[in-house]
Amino acid sequence: MKTNGPLPTNPKILCWRGKCLIYIGADVMGKKHFQQALNYDPDLKECQICMKKLKKSLRLKEEASEVFKAGDYAAAIKLFEEVVEIDPLNANFNATLLLNVSIGHEKLGDKVKKLEALNLALKYNPKYAKALVRRGDHFAQQEEFGEAIKDYAEAQEHDASGFNVVPKLKDAQKKQKANSRKDYYKILGISKSESDAGIRKAYKKMSLKHHPDKNSNGTDEEKRKADKAFKEVNEAKQVLLDRDKRELYDQGHDLEDINSGKAGGGMGGGGMGGMDPNDIFRMFMGGGGGGGMPGGRPGRGGGNPNQGFTFNFG
Repeated sequence: MKTNGPLPTNPKILCWRGKCLIYIGADVMGKKHFQQALNYDPDLKECQICMKKLKKSLRLKEEASEVFKAGDYAAAIKLFEEVVEIDPLNANFNATLLLNVSIGHEKLGDKVKKLEALNLALKYNPKYAKALVRRGDHFAQQEEFGEAIKDYAEAQEHDASGFNVVPKLKDAQKKQKANSRKDYYKILGISKSESDAGIRKAYKKMSLKHHPDKNSNGTDEEKRKADKAFKEVNEAKQVLLDRDKRELYDQGHDLEDINSGKAGGGMGGGGMGGMDPNDIFRMFMGGGGGGGMPGGRPGRGGGNPNQGFTFNFG
């Protein structure tokens, strides 16, 4: 909306234009329009009401801010909420007031009312990035990382670099993944320092407990849970009895990353990309028969350069 140039001379148009300016946050220009409209028509009731609301809103907001700064959060909340009631149509303005209300409730330790105020702020202004980030912070503190990620991602759409949203989004995604990672030690009922022998013993015990045959007479729900537990027990054994996989798991990686190679730089399948150690040796020895040792004497035609050697790839 253009605000420069000569103002209209029709008082009603001035009044309506002033309202629009107020609703987009241009309070100074909005007030100027109201004053000009009243200059042309001092008895214009609609404009008188608009001017009265604007003055009262700004006065109470300033008062609420001073009370808030003084640390009287309960009184500040009451004043901010009073301002919201003055003009329910002033959506963006009310959203900022309700953000202050939510901060006040946070200072008072009331998480429920804090969230209610944030939800109401976002009802007034769904694109309010600052409120989205603060609500994301609330969910992250409650370890509801899925909800936090939604709010951070939406805030990033509206303000890509503000309110530290990018690192917060990445942190929430990381924590959600960590929370969803299965605790294989807990599944087998063992400590993180358990030996391979202890893992095998625990696996045998837990696999017998959850074996589908042992739970065949249970309800459908009981059988479903037993089947899930049995699969997790086998999954735990698969990871914890593999030296490389266990090491990656203990570093915080999940099974998906371990099996895909993302966790170990592509070294899935036992640390050698799934290749047979003898194949790797033959590559270094120059291939099959007739190949020579790099930098050494040529092999004898038709012979196997690996013959007579035993290699142990840990």
